[in-house]
This record gives sequence, C-alpha cells and structure tokens, in this order.
Amino acid sequence: MGITAAVAIGAGAVVSAFGQKQANDAASAAERRNAAILGQQAQLQREEAEQEAAIFGEQADIALGDTVSSYAKSGVSISSGSAILLTALQQSKAANDKQSILISGRKRADITDQEANNRRRNARAINRGTGLQVAGTLLGGIGGAAAQFPTKST
Repeated sequence: MGITAAVAIGAGAVVSAFGQKQANDAASAAERRNAAILGQQAQLQREEAEQEAAIFGEQADIALGDTVSSYAKSGVSISSGSAILLTALQQSKAANDKQSILISGRKRADITDQEANNRRRNARAINRGTGLQVAGTLLGGIGGAAAQFPTKST
C-alpha cells in the first residue's frame, strides 16, 4: 500500500503544481492585458484633453471677438482703458481655463498610467510567486509520498 499511496500523492502534487502554474500564468497575462488597455486609455485621455482645450480656446476666441464687436457697435473705443482691461481680463481667464482643462486631463491620464504600471508590477509579482508556489506544492507532495514508507528505527 505504501508505493501506491506514494505514487498517488506524488501525482496529485504534480497535477496541483501544474494547475497552479496555469492559473498564475493566466492571471499574469490578464494583468498585462489590463495594463495595455489602461495605457491606451491614458493616451486617449491626453488626446481628449488636448482636443477639449483646443475647442475651448476656439470658443473663447469667438467670445472675445463678440465682446470686441459689441464694444464697436455700441461706440465704445476698443482702445479705451476699461475696454482694453476687460478684454485683457477675458483673454487671461480664457487662457487660464484652457490650461486648467489640459492639466486636469493630463492628471487623469497620469493616474491611469499609474494604474497600468501597477498592473504590470502585479503581473511580474505573480510570475515570481508562481515558482515558489509550485516548488512548495511539489516539496509537500514529496514529503507526503516519503511519509508512506516505513523508516527503520535505531
């Protein structure tokens, strides 16, 4: 009975170790795929921020043009102190708002990039841990199989 039990324990350990390796390989591959997707999302977030800022800039230019046109229609000289000041303030606010849009979009992309990096690290950690997990299972199986054989007492 000792040999049959030892073979069964050893075979069970090998099958278990193989299953652990397969499961960990799949988990690592999934983490790498998720990291790639997150990297793509980060790039899209950056592009979206650039587009959003460009559209905002165009709209701000149109609004500024409307302001200048309104001044001209109402007979206010655009070179008068208050008109210049208001126009300058409007331009400054638009530039700040445009920059805020870019910064916000880039921050979102940076956070997404960080998550992608975390996923890559997780994939590497899974790969490193697989060898130890498999070795532990095999050693446990060897120990269990060896325990099936009687030892001589001295």
